[in-house]
Amino acid sequence: MVNPQNKPTRSIRAALSAATCSLLALSTPSIKAEEVGIQASSTSMLYAEYERVRVFENIISVTKELENEQTLTAKFVVDVMAGASPNGAATIREATQTITSPSGNQTNIAAGKQATNPFFDQRMGISFDWSKPWQHYWTTTSGIFYSTERDYSASGGSLSIGKDLFNRHTTLTAAIAGSYDHVKPQGGTPIELRIADTGNNKLAQSKHKIFVDSVLGVSQILNRRSLLQINYSYGLRQGYLNDPYKVISYLDSGTGLPRIGSKYYYEKRPDSRKMQSIYSRLLHHLKNHIVSLSYRYYFDDWKIRSHTVDLKLTTPLKNQHELQWHARMHSQQQAYFYRYALYNGNLNADINSRDIVVNPATLNAASADYRLGSLYSYTLGAKYKIRFKWAEIDTRLEYLQQRDKNNLFATLHAVILQMTVKAKF
Repeated sequence: MVNPQNKPTRSIRAALSAATCSLLALSTPSIKAEEVGIQASSTSMLYAEYERVRVFENIISVTKELENEQTLTAKFVVDVMAGASPNGAATIREATQTITSPSGNQTNIAAGKQATNPFFDQRMGISFDWSKPWQHYWTTTSGIFYSTERDYSASGGSLSIGKDLFNRHTTLTAAIAGSYDHVKPQGGTPIELRIADTGNNKLAQSKHKIFVDSVLGVSQILNRRSLLQINYSYGLRQGYLNDPYKVISYLDSGTGLPRIGSKYYYEKRPDSRKMQSIYSRLLHHLKNHIVSLSYRYYFDDWKIRSHTVDLKLTTPLKNQHELQWHARMHSQQQAYFYRYALYNGNLNADINSRDIVVNPATLNAASADYRLGSLYSYTLGAKYKIRFKWAEIDTRLEYLQQRDKNNLFATLHAVILQMTVKAKF
């Protein structure tokens, strides 16, 4: 899912929606809430991109067992984000660019370097989930959440219903989550497809958007060693879906340089988005290993198509230790309104005819956000888990590489380091 903001990490709304709508998380045995009175966990994650974004995230979760196998979970999230994020401007190899940040500060971008905007922000969030089993193998989980940062806030709720069939060999689940988000960009809200770096082309008022995500799924025990899971997801986004900090370059088709007086325009995205995905996962227990293989096909009405393959190989070790290897591959087709840049002038062999625009303000939609472009990425990593009588600790280290299929942007390199500590009382 593409982040609607200029920051790389998902909001608590997105994280909790995904958690609520994920069906029957399959893993190796771990501490279960129903086995103890209270379970607490703390997760710290460092996400660091080379010469770009750095994120430090802390999550504290406490689950309390109630009467009749009910559970209540409270979760607290604190993020600190800093660095520089690409702002969409084309890379100019022949000249230095001067970029104005949302706060009005100007930054000089050296020739051949990708244009970025520096930023610093903090995000805080809280959520509560209540899970209750019912007669005849029914289970419901409902939740509420709220998160806030300097220029963004989100609040909403979620509900999932599960039904076990055939002596718990089959589980059917339906889930829905929604939120109402408030966007208040620093420096004002840009007017779509107006010239950037002009104070008159911003509005003082804030914007809003609505998110709805739903999932239908089934999990089936195939035999003593195998389990299959299949999900169908549908999501709807409505309202202000632009990234207020992204621009699109307006270049001279002859020189390839930004046009004087109108070198950048604020982006414009459609005000609605319908998203669908099909997800399948097979969990198989070998003699000495546990294999988890999943595939996800995503498509939406922005014409983005993506394929994701995820493989995990878990090996139980002595003394309750566990080692897991992880490999993930992702391929994405660009949105129909994605353009690396717009051009003024005559067509030449290096420019697509659709990118020749006399007046950018007449376009229905246009964005140069690389996250909406054609991408390929892979992730490689490992996780090591140690279990004690009353606790468990796991540490994850992964390397992520993401590149533009057309080699128009610099390749992204990132390292992810995460540690989670769980304890039961």
